[in-house]
Amino acid sequence: GKNIVFTAEVIRREVLDTAIGKINTLLIKPVVQIEGVFKPIGEVFVWVTDDERKFMVRIEAKIKIGKIVGQVDELVR
Repeated sequence: GKNIVFTAEVIRREVLDTAIGKINTLLIKPVVQIEGVFKPIGEVFVWVTDDERKFMVRIEAKIKIGKIVGQVDELVR
């Protein structure tokens, strides 16, 4: 029931090869200041489309035992 406010740093532009084709993206590293259960442990990276829509197409989070990766399979316009 609360909003989470964060800042983000754009790391670089990348072309991602995904299930829906090659997508021009911006690689973003959010900086979240949270305490408690949802406190981030490792780094998180988010890829958004490099256009006016800024759709999230990939997320990668480092956790204690490895890494979680989520990537777009379908984009409905």
